[in-house]
Amino acid sequence: MKDALLIEDFSAVKQFWHRIELERTTMSDETIIERINNLVQEEHKIRSSPPAGGASEPSAAVRLQSIEAELDQCWDLLRQRRAKREFNDDPQEAGARPFPKVEGYIQ
Repeated sequence: MKDALLIEDFSAVKQFWHRIELERTTMSDETIIERINNLVQEEHKIRSSPPAGGASEPSAAVRLQSIEAELDQCWDLLRQRRAKREFNDDPQEAGARPFPKVEGYIQ
């Protein structure tokens, strides 16, 4: 079902990662963790809401797919940063990888 993601829903994801790339020199693990927490809260809110039916139900499903994609990317970036730090590398050198590369990583 992830293959059915709508391109327009990725605009927020693209904007977030573009901002992250611009802020790489000042980005912290806390920034990434904060984004993960916000996404998880939004995901729980959507999943706990009763289906409204009509046009909003498909948009909720699309948003959930977008959230899952961004969560995969956030977790991947956080893991990269921690691994670099563990091996005395600069965590700022870690970069966001495209969704298709991190899709389906086992958590």
